[in-house]
Amino acid sequence: NAVTARLLSYTDGHMTELATASLDGYIRSFGSAHIAPLADGVNGVFLDGYKDGNMTVTELLYWDGTQLITPFAHVEGGIAAVSARESLRDSSVPSVDIDADGQIEWPRMRRLTGYETTDVENTLWLTEWCSWDYASRAVIREFASIVNQTDGYSLRMDDAWVDKTAGDRITARYTASTRTLELLEVQNGVIGEPVLALRTVATGATAYAANTVSYTFQPLFSNAAVDYQVWYD
Repeated sequence: NAVTARLLSYTDGHMTELATASLDGYIRSFGSAHIAPLADGVNGVFLDGYKDGNMTVTELLYWDGTQLITPFAHVEGGIAAVSARESLRDSSVPSVDIDADGQIEWPRMRRLTGYETTDVENTLWLTEWCSWDYASRAVIREFASIVNQTDGYSLRMDDAWVDKTAGDRITARYTASTRTLELLEVQNGVIGEPVLALRTVATGATAYAANTVSYTFQPLFSNAAVDYQVWYD
């Protein structure tokens, strides 16, 4: 239960260890790694680590000129406390520059309304994207979205729609047979009618015949492979 990052320097044909730092000791393997600027002259390495129970955690490492810093890994009992609180998720959604601003964001996730007791495989999640502010040394919540990994898109949600404290005003439903994601109204914890639906269709193909809801979809945008269509109330 010990995972150590080592910073090595290659000089005059020799490897020299400059510094070490502890990461979450329960990481069993690593996934994606991204290098991104944190400040002028300071780059960070964001690492996704996989733990038991399909849990993923994001770690950050950077060199401040004298030591190797792991700001998420204030290790308590071998567990990176900050990253466990701020970036742990039970999904395969990786860290990524989700909004193309040159910074790496990582997801933290919670169940949408109506999925509190659903098994993980069939749960729809709200994904809250976070970033690291080097100046304040703080985790910043950027925005929330629903990530549709099946169809390859992310739908950004208005903060007024998804507020865990006040209660969500919107939840979602996905129908795999028609590749349709619906947003549904929530009032006082009760799920109501759909207010928006998104559908993907292979470019040039006819629409899916089996559709349980009669929406009149409009074109949203297309690429070489997929037509994206929308309906809204």
